[in-house]
Formats: sequence, structure tokens, C-alpha cells
Amino acid sequence: MDAATPLTPLRRNVRFQLLWAGAACSTLGTEITRLALPLALLALTGSAAQAGLVGATLTAALLLAQIPAGIWVDRHDRRRILLAAQAVQVLNAVVLVGSLAAGGAGLLSFVLFAAMDGVCAAFVGNARQVSIRAVVPIAQLRSAFVQEESRSHAGRVLGPAIGGLLYGMSLLAPYLATLVAIAAAWVLALLARVPRRPAPRAGDAGDGAAPATARRGMLAETWTALRWLLAQRGLRELCLVLMAMNFFGGGVTLALIVHIESLGGGSALTGFVLTGIGIGGLLGALASGRLTARVSTGYLALGVPAVLGVCLMLAALPLAPWWPFFPILTFSLVTPALNVAAGAVTAELVPEDMLGRVGSLLAVASMGLTPLGPLLGGVLAGSLGGGWALCIAGAGFLLTAGVGAASPTLRRFDAQG
Repeated sequence: MDAATPLTPLRRNVRFQLLWAGAACSTLGTEITRLALPLALLALTGSAAQAGLVGATLTAALLLAQIPAGIWVDRHDRRRILLAAQAVQVLNAVVLVGSLAAGGAGLLSFVLFAAMDGVCAAFVGNARQVSIRAVVPIAQLRSAFVQEESRSHAGRVLGPAIGGLLYGMSLLAPYLATLVAIAAAWVLALLARVPRRPAPRAGDAGDGAAPATARRGMLAETWTALRWLLAQRGLRELCLVLMAMNFFGGGVTLALIVHIESLGGGSALTGFVLTGIGIGGLLGALASGRLTARVSTGYLALGVPAVLGVCLMLAALPLAPWWPFFPILTFSLVTPALNVAAGAVTAELVPEDMLGRVGSLLAVASMGLTPLGPLLGGVLAGSLGGGWALCIAGAGFLLTAGVGAASPTLRRFDAQG
């Protein structure tokens, strides 16, 4: 077996820790760029619409590349895909930094950068996800995804702060930092030496996976993975819950901003309230290992949206501009547990040679509704007010929990059950 033995502590699994450290560098660079891109475009063009166009380009590229990336990861050398995609990200950042330094960066430069970065991110994400399964024993998957979730939330807390500080120094500084972070991620991925083609684990045989995916067309391979996913009772219902949560949660940030402003809160106070999302997420990630060990995945899929719904309705109370900080902090404390559980059961249940395709299908399903959430949230906040928009989103989460609770399959669902 390529993975470390179950008796070896995860902290001593060198390949996973190198892979995780590389992902941490990559996440930090991504979060720095997420803040720096709109700031730079606003400074260079003065157009918020152009900043939005670049963000939309990145999301669209990431979405469109998901299915091809999943198929390639299942077909070909995963280590080579990971390193090649990260190398292109480094070159992409070098080109943008060079354009900025030469004073020739305009809208087209940023659009091309975002498009290439989105495509690369799809390949990197799929290859890295499959690599975790390859180097971590099944018994330690939940612990590995706890560490992954902590990395993600830490990046969301540190990245914007570092990006804002660097941008205050110069326009070029955040992009140089991103370049260094992505280059470090490539080096760490190289040192991790993840298996090129992980050996199938016990139980993967007879699962309906195609034994020779490279000889089939992309549509046929995608259809095979989709058919397998739709046939998995429990995992199928979990996917629907996650899709609904992404939809109802998409407009929460905008509704919060409108609500806080309506209560007289300024931009500084709004920023303080929104830090509750990052702080709560990081604390929740650290506690998610214990929670997922005690509560089944199915019950988390019911309990988490219920808690989110209640928290959003509490946040809508017009008590004071600072009040939403506390329900939003609580909101963010519980979400990492469901993310960890979903990631672990997916890695455990999906056949080895189908991980890339199923992972890409899950990402597309999740991201496919992502643009609708902010759109609906903006319309509701603009017409009814931020507080009512929060209440409606909260009701959507409660409805999701209620519909899910009606499914005996979801209530009983767990990877080991």
C-alpha cells in the first residue's frame, strides 16, 4: 500500500504533510489574489464592473474545467498533472507581475490571468484531492480532512489581511507574494512525491468503475461516474443538501452588509462582523474532528443547516449593528464539521479510479448554483432589506433540514455504517 500504515500518526505522514503544506501556500496565495485583483483593477480602471468581470472569468474557468480535469486525473499520471498545473500557475503569475512592473497591465491582462488561474485551479484541486486518498489510510481520512479544513479557514483569515497590508505598500507587492506562495506550493508538491497511479484499495473491485477509462470517451466516462453517484443512496441525498446550502448561503454576505448598514454600522464595524465568519470557521475546523467522531454524517447533514437557519434569523434581529457578529460566529463554528464529514465519506466511498470524475461532478453541482445565491440575495436585500433577506435565507436552510429529515436514508447515512 502506498499510504502510511494506520498505526503511524498523521503528523508523521511526511507525504501528506508536504502535500498539506503546499496546499496551505497555494491557499494563502489565492486569498491574497482574491483581495488584490479587485483593488488593483479599481485603481487602474476605476470600474467596479471590470473588477466583477475578472472575478466572473475566474469562476467560469474553474467551473468549465472541472469535468475535463476530473477525467484527466482519473486517466493519467496524477503527480505529473499536479506539478504541471502548478507550474503553469507560477508562469501565469510571472507574466502578470511582469506586466504590472512594465506598466502594461490592463483589463485583458487580468482577464487572461484569471482564466488561466481558474483552469489550473481545477486541475490542481482534483489532483490534490485524489492524492490525499492515495497517501492517507482510510482510518485517518477524517483527521486529514480536519487538517485540510483548518488550512482553508486559516487562509481565509490570513490571506485578506496580508493582501491588504501588501497592497498598502505597493500595487505589485501582493502579486509578488502570490508568486512566491505558488512557487513554494510547487516545490512542496514535488517533494511530497505522491503516487502516480494509486493502487486500488480493498473493496474497490466490483463497484461499477470502468477498468480502462483511458480508452473511453469523455462523455462516456462522465456518464459512468454520474450513474454511479446517482445510485449511491445516502451520498446522493448528501449532495442535494450541500447544493441547497450553497444556494441559500450564497447571498448571506451581501444581505449582512446591507443589514448592518441599515442599523447604522460603518465599514469598519461591517468588517469586524464579517471576521466572525473566518474566526468561527477556524475554531470550528479545529473542533470538527471530535464532532464528526461522535455524530454521523447523516445527522450532521440535518443538524448543520438547521443551526444555520436559526443563526441567520437571529442575525436579522434589529438589536444593534454589532449584534450579528455573535450568531454569525456560531453559524461558522458548525459548518466545518459537515465539510470534513462530506470530504471524508466521499474519499472513502468513491472508487479509486473514479475519484477525479466524481469529485468534479460534485464541484460542478455545488458551483453551478453559486451565482444564483448572490443574485437572489441582492434582489431580496435591495427590495425587502438585509434583515428580511437573512430571514428568507434562514428559512431556506430550515426547509433544507426539514426535507432532509424526511429521508430515512439520509438519517442513517455514514461512510462506516
